[in-house]
Amino acid sequence: MPGGTGEPIGGGPAGTMPAPAGGEGSRRVLHAWAGFLLFFAGAVSGLRLVVHQTAVSGYEGSSVLLQTSYLLCDPVGFLQIKWNIVNNSTAFIMQTIRNNKSSNSHQEPANKSFVASNQYHHRVTVFPDNASLLIEKLQPMDQGLYQVTVKDSHNSASATVYVTVLSDHEQPEARHCTCPGNSSGEGYVMTPEVLLTMRAISFLISLLSVLCLHLVMKQKATKEEARRL
Repeated sequence: MPGGTGEPIGGGPAGTMPAPAGGEGSRRVLHAWAGFLLFFAGAVSGLRLVVHQTAVSGYEGSSVLLQTSYLLCDPVGFLQIKWNIVNNSTAFIMQTIRNNKSSNSHQEPANKSFVASNQYHHRVTVFPDNASLLIEKLQPMDQGLYQVTVKDSHNSASATVYVTVLSDHEQPEARHCTCPGNSSGEGYVMTPEVLLTMRAISFLISLLSVLCLHLVMKQKATKEEARRL
């Protein structure tokens, strides 16, 4: 997936997510594949955004990761990531990334993170490389439908994830498996079906990234050839 290893802004260790109960795991697999098909349908141009799970759950006091990925097929000088609750259009956290085109190419982009809500202060982290959101120290009031919006200089895309906060007595027995790419070494609890789907999506998105890079290079070559003529 694009940029899953970048350093978070306002970071914190990932926590533990419970396994979905009953047939919820299968529904999440279907949702993940549906999201990927939408991602694939227009991946050759513009800005594409996909969520890895349309619903996540965590226990009160633990952490949940709302995993997303975005793909930019054209270089941009500005990128904004915004998370908000659906029934409240005001963003509770916003991440802005700017590339200074006049500066040295080795200079890191300017990243700015702003948490607008006291409810989430010191508890949320946005990962700028993939727009994922980490919520720590879950509270009952954190439950609800979350919306992520990624916007560049020309396009924008949005997606939603529902977060359920469980109390300790609701905790079921679950098999643990460690998600790849978790630098903290801690694992997330999920079903094998979801894990397999995420790996497949990650592989296919990597192929799409190569395709987009090829198309961008081809466009540049065509423009240069047109100038010579």
